[in-house]
Amino acid sequence: MSDDSYTEVTTESWWSRLKDSLGTALLGLILFFVAFVLLFWNEGRAVHRAKILAEGAGIVISIDANQVYAVNEGKLVHLNEEATTDKVLTDAMFGVVAPKALKLRRVVEMYQWQEERQSDKQDKLGGGTETETRYTYTKTWKDSVIDSSHFKRPKGHNNPSRMKVNGETFIAKPVKLGAFSLSSGLVENLNNYQHLPMTEENLEQVPEEVRAQFGETTEVVSLSEQTQQLHTSYGNYYVGQDPLQPQLGDLRIKFEVVHPATISVVAKQVGSSLTTYTTQTGGSLELFEYGGFCVLSALL
Repeated sequence: MSDDSYTEVTTESWWSRLKDSLGTALLGLILFFVAFVLLFWNEGRAVHRAKILAEGAGIVISIDANQVYAVNEGKLVHLNEEATTDKVLTDAMFGVVAPKALKLRRVVEMYQWQEERQSDKQDKLGGGTETETRYTYTKTWKDSVIDSSHFKRPKGHNNPSRMKVNGETFIAKPVKLGAFSLSSGLVENLNNYQHLPMTEENLEQVPEEVRAQFGETTEVVSLSEQTQQLHTSYGNYYVGQDPLQPQLGDLRIKFEVVHPATISVVAKQVGSSLTTYTTQTGGSLELFEYGGFCVLSALL
C-alpha cells in the first residue's frame, strides 16, 4: 500500500486567538441551550414511548403463526416462527442466484485514496500559536467514492469519479412468517447477512457484456494479448489485473445473503399481513427480534 504525506504550518496572532475565543464562547453558549432543548425533547419522547409500550403490553396476544383467524383482525399480535420465502433472488448482472434467500446483497468496494489529518498546536512567545497539520494519504478499500477534489493536496491523489458498478440489495417478496406476510418495515430488520462465496463456476456465469464493461477482452490473438480483469479472490470477485497487487480504481465485489431464520414479531394483524399497529396515544408498534420470545420483553 503506497502512501505519502504533506505538512502545513500556520500561525495565529494573540488578537486573532482572542477573537476566536470569543466566538467559541458564544458558540458554546448557543450549543448549551440547544442541548437543553434536545434533552427536554428526548425525555418527552422517552415518556411517550413508555406509554406506547405499556398500552401494547396490556392488549397484545400470542397467536399461532400457521393459522389466520378473523377474530384477531386489527389486533396487536405476537408470533414466533421461521421467516421464509419460496422466491429465487437473482443478481442478473453477475448471474448470481440465491434460492429461498430473504435478501441478496452485492457489496462493492473500490481501491482509492483517502486523506487523514492530524494537528499539533503549540503556544508561542507573545501569545500567538503555531499549528502544524500533517495530511497523510493512503490507499484503502471503501464502498463509496471518496471525493479527492476536497483533499488539501489533490494533485497526485486523484480518485475515479465513479465506480464501474455499484452495490445493490435484492429483497424477496413476499417474506412469510407461517401463514402471514411481513410488512416492508419488518423485512427491513432482517439483516443477518452471511457471505455467499463465489467460485470459478460462478465466474463462468458472468455475461460477456459485463466482462467487457470491466475492460476485459474475450477475443484475442495470443495469450500475451489476454486482459483478464474479473477474477475470484477469497470467495469474492475482483476487478483488476492482480488481486495481490491492487491498483487505484480496482474493485472488490462481495455477495451476501439473509437465510431463513426464526424471528419473534409483535405487530398488527391485517388479513394475512403483519404491519404497524397504531396505539390510542398515536404511537406506532412494530417489534422484531431474532430467535425466541424475547421481543415480548420490550412490552413488559
